[in-house]
Amino acid sequence: MNSPSSTTTPVSATFNVPATAYNGPATTRMRVAMRYITSPVMCQSFGDGEVEDYAVKLIQPIPCTSNAPLNLSVTNITATSAYVMWDPAIGATYILQYRQVGSPTWITVPLTTNAYTINNLLEQTQYEVQVAYVCSGTTGTFTAPYQFTTPAVTYCNITSTNNT
Repeated sequence: MNSPSSTTTPVSATFNVPATAYNGPATTRMRVAMRYITSPVMCQSFGDGEVEDYAVKLIQPIPCTSNAPLNLSVTNITATSAYVMWDPAIGATYILQYRQVGSPTWITVPLTTNAYTINNLLEQTQYEVQVAYVCSGTTGTFTAPYQFTTPAVTYCNITSTNNT
C-alpha cells in the first residue's frame, strides 16, 4: 500500500487471497506494510512508513444455505453493547434478532455483513441473540439463541490533590 501524503485518517485497501493460502484451523501470519509516497518492497528496510503483523484465520465461505449459520459468538461485551459475529455464506444477507431473556419480542436487524455491534443495551441484563442466512429473499433456520449478560457500568474514582 502507499499513501500520497502523511495522514492520520484510516487507509483502506483490498487484496485477493490466493487459492493456495492456508485455511486450516490455526491462524496464519499476515504482514501489512505502508511506505510514505512509494510502495514498499518485500524484505527491504525503509524509514518512513509502518509495518504491522496480524494473526488471521482465513475462512472458506460456504454457499448460501437454509441451514443455521455456524460459529455464532458474542465478544467485547460492555455494559451497553456487544459484538456479534458468525460464519459468512456466499451471496447471503442476514437477519439478526436479539432480546432480553424472557421478553416475548425480538428486535430484528437486517444485515449485509456477518458481524454487528448491538448498542443501547442495559447494564447487568441477560440477553439472547440469534441469526439466520437470507438466500434469494428466503430466511433460513435461525441459530439456537446465544445468551450473554452485560456487566455493570464501571465508574472511575476521582481524587484531587489540590483542594483550593
